[in-house]
Amino acid sequence: MRCHIGIDPPPAQPPAVTEFPGALPAGQSVNGAWINPNSKDPRNHQFHIGYSHELAPNTVLSADYTRATGLNDFKQVHPNTIKNGVRRYAGDLQSVYGDPKLLSFVQLQSSIGRSRYDELAVQFQRRLPRATLQVNYILSGAFAYGGQIAQSAYFVPAAQDNDCIFCPDVWGPTVSDERHRFVVYSVLDLPWGFQASPVFQVATPRPYNLIDGADLNADGQTLNPLSYDRYIDPATGQQVSYNSQRGDPFVLLDARVTKFFTVGQENRKLGVFVEFFNLFNTANFGGVYNGNSRSVLFRTPSALLPGAGYPFQLQLGARFDF
Repeated sequence: MRCHIGIDPPPAQPPAVTEFPGALPAGQSVNGAWINPNSKDPRNHQFHIGYSHELAPNTVLSADYTRATGLNDFKQVHPNTIKNGVRRYAGDLQSVYGDPKLLSFVQLQSSIGRSRYDELAVQFQRRLPRATLQVNYILSGAFAYGGQIAQSAYFVPAAQDNDCIFCPDVWGPTVSDERHRFVVYSVLDLPWGFQASPVFQVATPRPYNLIDGADLNADGQTLNPLSYDRYIDPATGQQVSYNSQRGDPFVLLDARVTKFFTVGQENRKLGVFVEFFNLFNTANFGGVYNGNSRSVLFRTPSALLPGAGYPFQLQLGARFDF
């Protein structure tokens, strides 16, 4: 439908949100989402320092430290939860509108979250006449409230207790937290025109969250599975923190083997290669595990690690240089 300014009459105005009961029908327990009017744009504070030293000709050792602090990250707040069997806004709604059940679940998106990432990266490089070696080691940690760094509050779990949004157990490692990672890369010129290029990676397990799958504290937060109450460890009787469990270690070996042939002139070469992906055929689940204690698949992997959980593959190819 098109509206021509100055010719067609303007469309009818929608009812004002302050009109009652037009905007909030009585007795229907309306739910919805609002954006906090005091929200601010997310921003990062970053700090980086590095040092590199030549140990010997063609041999370099370097170290870099990075810290990134996320401020004003989005986070869900559910202000109208149930406490002692009554919605928190019930009294106010009764006094203003005469209906204590006017509102039910309310989600308030606020820029009150915070996150932190620390990384120490050490790299060793060595170049030889017929070989190149590069070794990388990374020590890192990624943490956030709700165990999730996101630009949208829909992907960040709300606090389990609305009275304790920033309690210590709400701060936890993110799903991408990988404490140790070790990578070795090499290019080897072998006899008879062969060249091998292996890449080996190994990393410590990533975390995942344990939930009970039920509303243990009866606060009414059941619409979003991210808001389910966290699992209670039967060994301690205590509720676990966010992303308290670790999944599967990461191991991956890829390699390329190339055979070069001289075609006609010396500067014309044909390279026939075979590429191996996940040569050990390792099932890399990472932290993709089922954390719902009421599921028969509790604490078992539910999928392969995105982007790196592929099975063994082999690929043939050729390249002509002239």
